[in-house]
Amino acid sequence: EYLAYRIAQVTYLGNELSKRGIPIIQPVGGHGVYVDAQKFYPHIPQSEFPGQALVVELFKTGGVRGVELGSCAFSKKDPKTGEIIFPELELVRLTVSRRVYTNRHMDVVVNSLADVYQRRNEMKGLRITYQGPIISLRHFTAKFEPIID
Repeated sequence: EYLAYRIAQVTYLGNELSKRGIPIIQPVGGHGVYVDAQKFYPHIPQSEFPGQALVVELFKTGGVRGVELGSCAFSKKDPKTGEIIFPELELVRLTVSRRVYTNRHMDVVVNSLADVYQRRNEMKGLRITYQGPIISLRHFTAKFEPIID
């Protein structure tokens, strides 16, 4: 019963986000929903961390925590050229904790993300102001600031 409820709750979240046109990875999983940040913010290049920008804006808007799994977490340096190699996907994971949330909570996530999505064209990317010495671990230590024209 528990597992069926959990999967149904995550499916509910994914369906509600899809109804609002929010680009997500389909099918949704059993533990959370992945938002496609490149499609959400097509005007923000990976060098300006669209997934991280989405995580920040979602938290500011609705107090909803997500995690960026994209250009901050998975970029690498080419050992020969030193150039940054960006990952194919730029995602934001919205994980649903076990036995904690109701569908009303899911509605808060949906409404907050829908609000951010309506304002998506106004959003700018971020710039790293600090990162630790190991690029593959920078998502644990990085500090950002908004890019202002």
